[in-house]
Amino acid sequence: MTRRVVPLALLLTLAVAPATAGRVRAQPEEEPAVRLTLLRQSPVTTPRHPLRVRVLARNEGQVEYTNLELKLWVYDPARSRSAYAASLRQEPTSGVFLVAPFPVEGSLGPGESRELSIDREMPELVARAENALYPMKIQLESNGLPIGVLRSAVVFIEERPLVPLNVSLIFVLDEGVHLGARGEFVDDVLERSIAPGGGLESMVGALEDVPVQATLVVSPMLLEQLQDMADGYRTGAMKVPPDAPPAARAAAMLERIRSLARRSGTEIVALPFAGPSVPSLVAADLHGDLAQQMQLGKSALRDLLGVEPTGGLFRPPGGLLTSDAVRALADLEVERIIVDHEDLPPPPGLVLSPPVVARVDAGLGRTIRAVVPDAVVAGRLTALPDDPRLRARWTIGELTALYFE
Repeated sequence: MTRRVVPLALLLTLAVAPATAGRVRAQPEEEPAVRLTLLRQSPVTTPRHPLRVRVLARNEGQVEYTNLELKLWVYDPARSRSAYAASLRQEPTSGVFLVAPFPVEGSLGPGESRELSIDREMPELVARAENALYPMKIQLESNGLPIGVLRSAVVFIEERPLVPLNVSLIFVLDEGVHLGARGEFVDDVLERSIAPGGGLESMVGALEDVPVQATLVVSPMLLEQLQDMADGYRTGAMKVPPDAPPAARAAAMLERIRSLARRSGTEIVALPFAGPSVPSLVAADLHGDLAQQMQLGKSALRDLLGVEPTGGLFRPPGGLLTSDAVRALADLEVERIIVDHEDLPPPPGLVLSPPVVARVDAGLGRTIRAVVPDAVVAGRLTALPDDPRLRARWTIGELTALYFE
């Protein structure tokens, strides 16, 4: 069975919050006529840092809206992860804490877009003197009627937490194999991935912009293909010289990945060279081929990145794993594996959020430590494909809910 690979897996290394609370039945909301997209929101709000929000309002209907007003709704704190999740879909049951209006000049005609802002000190939250996660709604109204809604949350910090939440980031750099039998590229997938706005370009750019500690799981075939592109390549009947923009971008991307790999605080994990399915190799009794693929992968990363991959840590290509595969990996001295949350569901009846590290039976009295991403956080990372900034805010809110709970 194949699984969709999520390039970015956020792994929580501190999980202390209850995972469930009373269930609330969601009431479906009508699709608003105006689409609100988040452009910016303050990471946190404090007694010294006001709440700042900027949204893009686009009228997707056929009516011109006048007498506009933007309203900020802040609700009582979400005390559990489930309460926070419900607040992103519907009106929170905890009660309204404050409503603040912000008049908007002019109108919004069909097909028009406008940027709208909220900049407000939050003395009401300061007066509560509490670190908390407050569900928030931004609502655009016309003549007192709602025409656009955006749901997020305010992270209010009254005093610095004494025990921070320990968060680990794992990025999987793998675009598959796109070379044909004659060494030509059979499609433009890799070209598009390293172009502006592409998947690999966005991921590497984010790591460059924010120098956080991270684990990079790197495909040797990705590096080999970037090297081939940088030297000039063929795609179909067309030849792309080394000085062409796609080839230049490939050379630059390879160097950028090298720089990230050598950065202090970066851990490098090598995928098997050709990215084979570990369960398939094990089922076919090709343990020797698996060992060879793993060694070739590490050797390629040493040559192309100039760093030594972390020993004993392994990520199965595509996240595919079976019990037999775990036993085979233990035979090859793998001590820790990075898995997807679907591979290792939490034990039934668990009240608290499951720990991020679990021990998996590897046969003969052995165990392997498995690093498992929080399933809800993983879901937040893939939500809202058309609103990436709101997706990031929802993820920050989920981490905050986990910590506060």
